[in-house]
Amino acid sequence: MMLEEEVEEIPEPEIKNRKDLHQSLERIVNKTYESEKEYQRLEEELNMVKSYIIESHKPISELKADDYEVNFTKTEDSTLFVVKFKRADMRKFSTLYVDTFDERFWTVHTWEKATIVDPFISKIAKTEFKKDYVWFPSQYMERFKEKGLLRSITLQYSELIAGDEEKSIGDLSMKLGGSASEEVLELFRKLPQVKSLILRTNDQRLSHILRVCEGLSHSSPLSGIGIKHTISEDEISKFILDDIIYTGKFTARGGNSVDGHLYLLRTAKEEYATTIKYIEDEIAMGLVEESPLRMSGHPISIILSRSVEDLNAFSNEVISCKYPFRLWGIPRYESKDFIAITGVDLHTGSKLNIELSKDWIRLYLPKGSCGNTIARFYSIIQHNYDSNAKLEGVEYGELF
Repeated sequence: MMLEEEVEEIPEPEIKNRKDLHQSLERIVNKTYESEKEYQRLEEELNMVKSYIIESHKPISELKADDYEVNFTKTEDSTLFVVKFKRADMRKFSTLYVDTFDERFWTVHTWEKATIVDPFISKIAKTEFKKDYVWFPSQYMERFKEKGLLRSITLQYSELIAGDEEKSIGDLSMKLGGSASEEVLELFRKLPQVKSLILRTNDQRLSHILRVCEGLSHSSPLSGIGIKHTISEDEISKFILDDIIYTGKFTARGGNSVDGHLYLLRTAKEEYATTIKYIEDEIAMGLVEESPLRMSGHPISIILSRSVEDLNAFSNEVISCKYPFRLWGIPRYESKDFIAITGVDLHTGSKLNIELSKDWIRLYLPKGSCGNTIARFYSIIQHNYDSNAKLEGVEYGELF
């Protein structure tokens, strides 16, 4: 039976500056952890600290979302804002605290319930012009293991383009907990190799099971990761339990210091922003106005481990204008094994030229276009077609 104090309303404090916000976040994190210790579980109704990274090409004064009433007020800090929002069917406004110190990548903090905030953030990132999620590819997500003790991993896959029906997974969502979760993920990715070994034993039952499950090898993207991040300070162990989702959501599930949560959020944003800037400055292609005139930048290739069976259907999905790709395009050359597309990213209106083959995709980002388009495209391929896809063509090491 749920106790009344588990779901009590958390009064909204007056946030005047970053110090006030930090103190409130610290209080909520500690309250969450104390509840977990007392009741031995985290109830869904508990208001946890949640932080989101949003990519924006517009000032906060232009923030809006269809079907929502949105207003904002300034604080004593010129780049910290209080944003209130509600749908017509909501009885009261909900509150976010938006840090725009980085004008391109905002951080949004709240302890409102996820069922209220997630749809609002989704509406902004999916439909508002010049707003987007950040997109952490699987390789980027795996690096969080270096920053703490692995608690869990989440696999989330939704197939947009059907392939071999026998190996088709469709939709898959799975959460694995404990220290062995990483080994289970590695097994999924290596099922084709495991299958070849079992076939040698001539065990027909195991062969049939593996034939059905073989699709797991390309449908196991690392979509979420839970870690325990520990900070040592004056011999007192401070820690945070954080769950991180590949679209830039960080949930503090408890701990005795919010500083670990803010550290994970800050470093992830800085590393990601650095990569996006590198894409725009060094990889994006354009003419350099020097004598003699020369071309700078180079294309990026996505190498597929799963061949595209119907290239036309694949192409039509990519340039359908729909979420998640959010791309429009016109094929300028088509054959059975190759399609070249002149495309436009509907997130910013910038160009993206694409070449598709059965085993690779090549992206040409023009100078002045948004580098987040590359991260989004790559992450979508991993989460909706081939989780083993690799990014190549980068001269100075891996991007993610």
